[in-house]
Amino acid sequence: MTTRLFILSAAVAAMMASCGSDDSTTCECTPAARCVDQACECPSNFIPAQIESNKMTSSPHPDRPGQTISVSSFGGGSLAHMLSVVTDLSTVPVNQSLDLSKRDSFALIVLHGGEHAFTATSGTATFTHACDKGIGGSVSAVTLKEWGNDGEVPGGCALQSVKFSFTLGDACP
Repeated sequence: MTTRLFILSAAVAAMMASCGSDDSTTCECTPAARCVDQACECPSNFIPAQIESNKMTSSPHPDRPGQTISVSSFGGGSLAHMLSVVTDLSTVPVNQSLDLSKRDSFALIVLHGGEHAFTATSGTATFTHACDKGIGGSVSAVTLKEWGNDGEVPGGCALQSVKFSFTLGDACP
């Protein structure tokens, strides 16, 4: 059983961002960071303590047979974020602490502002329910690292000691 939980950020950037002043002093930042006063600045924790959404989209994971990608947005405004949980909804353990560093069985991904992905690389997840109609639970002591198409972004941004609960979709029967 594999479960992935992803948190993604606003427009996925494939290249390093550069910024600078007229004297051509620049800083090269990872896609999730922005250049402020010639220094790269990573986003602060943008995840609320509670994510609730009665709307959830689920689809089979293209590279992981038997696993489902469940996605819902949160935040709103001009910078909506997304929470994605990748797991086998029929076998995910409920009411048990799961180690998020074991990403072969599940994943948590957060998309920041719809552009930049952060994947949970450590911490604990506890699912309270999981079925075709919805998934819910909580995470604690989570480290989310900037993630790109080829995996963890070297020198990328990280969010430390993240904690939140989530309810996506409907309650299970």
